[in-house]
Amino acid sequence: MRIFLFGQPVDVNFIGLRLEADVSANGCSNGKLGGGVTVDEFRAKFLPHIVDGLNQVVAANPGAANILLQTLDSDRNGTISVPELEGNPALMLAMSPDLDLLDSSSAFNPGQDGKKDSYSIGLGFTCVPASFTAPGD
Repeated sequence: MRIFLFGQPVDVNFIGLRLEADVSANGCSNGKLGGGVTVDEFRAKFLPHIVDGLNQVVAANPGAANILLQTLDSDRNGTISVPELEGNPALMLAMSPDLDLLDSSSAFNPGQDGKKDSYSIGLGFTCVPASFTAPGD
């Protein structure tokens, strides 16, 4: 699924998805998409975009820059990196995996091995009616 993080498209492989919405002829409301993303997927796809977003804030907002850099820029070079986020104990505790969705063979099998291997993800949405013309019509 393609989502946007800090304005950039990111293709993410979600697992255990659940979709809910109030659907009518006029579209939908109260849309909720929930599921999980593995630790590897989170580190490979989310963290780099989070770092980019934080560095955009640092560049655009000097007041926020001081706080962010003091908290996250461990090598004091003026930018935040993925290793700095991963090495920040308080941040990683707050961003610890919270779901057990995979078994010991990495197959989708929730709650089987007791190991929290995925992050919960929840997205809200609305939709509007649309129609498409098939090619060649």
